[in-house]
Amino acid sequence: MKKELNERENFYKINIEFDEMVELAQDVASDVWGPREPMKMMGKLKEEVGELEDAIRNNPSVALHRFNAMKELGDVLFCVFRLADNLGLDSTSALALTIVKIQERDKFNVANKKVPKDES
Repeated sequence: MKKELNERENFYKINIEFDEMVELAQDVASDVWGPREPMKMMGKLKEEVGELEDAIRNNPSVALHRFNAMKELGDVLFCVFRLADNLGLDSTSALALTIVKIQERDKFNVANKKVPKDES
C-alpha cells in the first residue's frame, strides 16, 4: 500500500506537455528496451491492453482500482509511443489527424442527421 501512495505522489509531481511526455517515453524505452521489432512491440501492446482490461473489470470507480487502471493505461500509451518511434511516426501528428478525422465525421453526421458511429 505504501508503494501505491508513493507512486500517486510521484504522479501528481509530473506536469509536462504531451510532446515532452512522448519524447520522455521514447527516451526511457530506448534505455530500457533498446531496439525492438515492430511485431514484438505489437505483442507487448496486446499484453498491456489485456492488463488494462483486467484493471477496468476491478471497478475503476474505487480510488485504488482507478489508480491501477490509470497505470495500465499509461503502459498502453508507453507501448504506443515506443511503437510509433520505432516506425518513425510522430505520435502527436497521428493524434492530431485522428482528432480532425473525428471532427469531420461528426460534422458529416450532424449535417446528414446520422447517429455518430463508435469511433474505435
